Amino acid sequence: MSEKRYRLLDHTADIGIEIVENTLDELFDSAAFALFDIQVQTQNVEPIQELSVTATSDDLVGLMIAWLSELLFHFESSRIVFTQFDIRELSETHVRAACRGEPYNRERHGSRALVKGITYHQAVVKQVEGGWFAHLIFDV
Repeated sequence: MSEKRYRLLDHTADIGIEIVENTLDELFDSAAFALFDIQVQTQNVEPIQELSVTATSDDLVGLMIAWLSELLFHFESSRIVFTQFDIRELSETHVRAACRGEPYNRERHGSRALVKGITYHQAVVKQVEGGWFAHLIFDV
């Protein structure tokens, strides 16, 4: 798996991240990876199970939050840890991806921070010179 480009930010009570990628697809992929990497040891996750995940919203920031919230829902309800995200469709209002991972196993995957939600506070998703940028805050 390639190294994802996200940076943890200092935040008083939550976890903030910044991501810079070349394409919007890569930005959504890296944001999803960061969501799980913050919570578990992703290097121990095998991509043996696949699930199609979709999200919609009225704008790009809302779409990113809906996307990550949907992934978090699957982690909390089905206990699946995802580490690979094949973005199949992506517009400013819709994303559909094949997500791969495996059932969470505390012994193998460990436990880091527990993300409770993705906030709109200071959320940014925008095109910048040479690529795409996201700033997100996870409620822990």
